[in-house]
Amino acid sequence: FLDRDSQVDRVANLLKVAPGQIEDRVERLLQRSRELEKNIEKLEQKLARTDDAGDAEKVDWNGFPVQLHFMKDLPAKLLREKGDFLRQKEPKFAHVIVSSPQILVTANTAEVKGFHSGDFLRAITAQFGGRGGGQDKTAQGKIEDLSEKKSDFIDWLKQ
Repeated sequence: FLDRDSQVDRVANLLKVAPGQIEDRVERLLQRSRELEKNIEKLEQKLARTDDAGDAEKVDWNGFPVQLHFMKDLPAKLLREKGDFLRQKEPKFAHVIVSSPQILVTANTAEVKGFHSGDFLRAITAQFGGRGGGQDKTAQGKIEDLSEKKSDFIDWLKQ
């Protein structure tokens, strides 16, 4: 029992409460953590719906209009939301969003007829390393770091 009592005392000391108040303090910390996670999620959704889409470059790839966006440090979920936003905002373009090592290709296939995001992503990863897949509207994967090869990537798209 001494070992358990000393553990309880150490936990109480870490939480800066009396041993009898540990449970209440942990419950309040967990509640606060959940609130902060919800706030972060709301802010991420807002960020995904902003007009800031990184350095957008417009290119023509095999007859398809493509906008290329390089963005930093987007989590996968936010990358998908940004893709959804761009597809709705600029429906006449296919969009490639690179946030190394993540990549997302998306298009409004009703507007960009004949375009297949999964096929385009496979072509990109075959050329620059990585893997991924998807359907006609959206494809997602991982790609080698393109920060040093950005101009090579743009040149390849323009071919």
